Formats: sequence, C-alpha cells, structure tokens
Amino acid sequence: MAQGGNTNAAGPAGFFGTAGAGFTAGANVVAITNNHIAGFSSANRMGTNAILATIAGKGQGNYNIDGNGTLANPIANIGGNVISQNSQGIATMTSRINNNVIVANQPGDFGGPLGISIAIDQTTGIGSTASFTVTVTNNNVSETDGNGIRAVATDDSTGTLNVTIKGNTVGQSNGTGISPGIIVASALADGPGNPTVCAEIGGTTAAEKNTTVNEDLTLAGIFLRRNDSAPNATFGIKGLSGGVAAFVDARNNSGPAPFGDGNGVLVQQGDPGFTTCNTAP
Repeated sequence: MAQGGNTNAAGPAGFFGTAGAGFTAGANVVAITNNHIAGFSSANRMGTNAILATIAGKGQGNYNIDGNGTLANPIANIGGNVISQNSQGIATMTSRINNNVIVANQPGDFGGPLGISIAIDQTTGIGSTASFTVTVTNNNVSETDGNGIRAVATDDSTGTLNVTIKGNTVGQSNGTGISPGIIVASALADGPGNPTVCAEIGGTTAAEKNTTVNEDLTLAGIFLRRNDSAPNATFGIKGLSGGVAAFVDARNNSGPAPFGDGNGVLVQQGDPGFTTCNTAP
C-alpha cells in the first residue's frame, strides 16, 4: 500500500514521487517491482488488494508497478482488486503498470473485484479535477471475478484520464454477469461530473494488440462507454478514424473465444459520443 496526497483542505500537498519524471533508475518515482504477492490459497485469499497505489486530495505521485508475479509464481489468491490505482481530488499522477502476471483465483460472483483497476475521482472538500496519465502494457490477467482491466473517469469527476492499454492478455471473467476483459469509460454511471478521457487501446503490431478471451459468444472482449447522462463528458480515442468499434477492434484480438471475430468491441452511447485525441501516453 502506497498512498500519498492530503485530504485536508487546509494542509500542504503530499508527494509520492514527481508526476511526469519518468520511470527509469534515478527518476523521482515510487517503484513497486519484482514482488511475489499471494494469499495462502484459493480458499484463503488475501482480503484486500495485492497492490494499492494512490494520490488522494491534493499532491502528486509517480509510480512504476513492474514485473510483479511471474508465470510460474503469479500474483494469486487475492480477494480485492489485484492492482488498484486512483488519482483523487485535485491530485496529479503518472504511472506505468507493466509486465505483471495475475492469476487472481476469484470465484464467480465474488463481489466483482478487478484485475487492474484505474480511476480518477473527486475528494469531498478538495475538488474533482484530478489528472492521471497511465500506461498499462504487457500484463497477463486471468481468473478475476470482474473485468481484467478497468479504467474509469467517475461520474462525479471533472478531471482528466489519459490511458494507454497495449499488449495485455486478459482471460475470461469468472463472474456470471457481463464482464468484458477490458472496459474504459468516461462517466461510467449517472452523475454530475464531466470528465475527459483520452485512450489508446491496442496498436498496429501484434505485440501492441490486447488479447481478450471470452467463452460467451454474445459478449465483447472490450467495452467502451461515454455516458450521455453527463452531457459534457468527453471520450477520445487516439488516432480515431472511422467508426469507434471497427477502429478499436482492428487494433486488438478482442472478440469472443478464442481470439476475436471482428465483432469484439462493444460501444455504448454510439460513435457520435466519441472523438479523436492525442494526449494518451
């Protein structure tokens, strides 16, 4: 657990690294790397997150979450969201989530915990203009109850989420509900916020494409939502050309089992709610 910032409106800002400083050796970064984290067994899980790294209220942070878990010894038996990151209030945060291996071992309908959870949100008494720039690359995520990767600008935020999701492999959810492998949303639920999202999801090379697997042929591997109940919420796709679903689908192996069928992206609220953007990292 690495939590910085300050939720006291009268207090000073809190710092966990310097946002935008980079992730290499010598950068001002909080590095969470090469750890093995696991509950005792699938019947006796850790009762919370494996890794929680946030900035709340006011302040800034820079995190590098890299190389945790391996194929032989994954992050496993976790009862909460496995990797969870949030930028809240008026905080500014940058992060890289790269090359982590997750086998959550969560039973179906366990309460919906996620594999990798990313969000911007408001903090009461501080504000709602948080900024979060994050890359999620080359992770292997499986055996979650909820989505494998979820990046959301919440409905009560007016902040900005810049996210790149590339080269990840996401297994099917264990839950019985509709849980696409990857979900990205601007104002996921109904609320007063008007957040901004700029996302790059997948790429033009095989190594950049996300692979999402789903055993139910009626479900998409990737779900995108711009909530029109927050009329000023924006959702941009980096380099968007043509229809959103076709553009994102072509850059991913995102369909039903096993590796996509050209119909693997579900867009809620339709193409008119989406724009092109260039601020995804």
